[in-house]
Amino acid sequence: MSKGSYKYFKLRQVLLMVLSLFYPQVFYSQINDTVSPLNITPAINDSDLRIKDTAIILKDSIAYRESKTDNFPGKMQKIIFDNIYLNSRASAVSFVMSERKQRSKEILFYAIFFIVFLFGLLKMFYSRYLNNLFRVFFNTSLRQTQLTDQLIQAKQPALFFNMFFILTGGFYVFLLLSNLGYIDVIYDLNVLFICIGAVLAVYIVKYFVLKFTGWISGYQNVADTYIFIVFLINKIIAIALIPIIIIMAFSDQFLVKFVLIISYFIISAILILRFLRFFGILQNKIKVQRYHFFLYIIGIEILPLLLIYKSAMILLTNNH
Repeated sequence: MSKGSYKYFKLRQVLLMVLSLFYPQVFYSQINDTVSPLNITPAINDSDLRIKDTAIILKDSIAYRESKTDNFPGKMQKIIFDNIYLNSRASAVSFVMSERKQRSKEILFYAIFFIVFLFGLLKMFYSRYLNNLFRVFFNTSLRQTQLTDQLIQAKQPALFFNMFFILTGGFYVFLLLSNLGYIDVIYDLNVLFICIGAVLAVYIVKYFVLKFTGWISGYQNVADTYIFIVFLINKIIAIALIPIIIIMAFSDQFLVKFVLIISYFIISAILILRFLRFFGILQNKIKVQRYHFFLYIIGIEILPLLLIYKSAMILLTNNH
């Protein structure tokens, strides 16, 4: 190394040592000059941000409500008030909710099943009596007196078929009252026994009245013949009512109304046939006039039934 280079190297080392002594102070002065403590942003907490956002939302909500004060109740409220289907302007109404009652026709089913089963037993055990019954009713070519005597002498099957008529007739009256709206076929089953008892009482009274009339007038044979005709017609009506009560119990209301009209015609036709047959007997044995027979039909047959019907309607109306 030459002498000049050696001097230059020493001088550079001295400068570096001087600069190293003054370097920290210069760096600190640069920080003080460039970054001021007043401009340092403090750390932001999340809770502060949530409070600030909530305050902004509340402020906006208050401002919104204040802006709607002049136009209350607002567009949405106006739409609700003007809607006729919501009916929001009317006063509130409360409804009392009651427990739903189950409507089951099981008891009705078993009652009708018992009627059909009973008729099957009668048909099985007294088939000859049943055949003679229809042959006398339709007036076949066989001798009418022989068949009539056979029917009159058969006391036991006649009693059972009369009981069957009482049961079927009472059931028909019960279903008729139900379809007319006077009773409920499910919850007023006690009325069924009343109807059966009413039909039984009517024909017991009719039987004793006819017996008494024949005894006191001296026409006992005529009275017995008429009693036979009455109960013969009743047995035919009982058999005709079996399909009618089945349809009335379980069919639609439209079909029930149609069947009721048919039942009215059937019962009326059979009763008219009974009156015509009895009038033929009276005319041959007593020589009764048609006018007197018509008065008998009105006073003894129709008027008591109308009185019973009116009394029953008044009783049922008052109970409901």
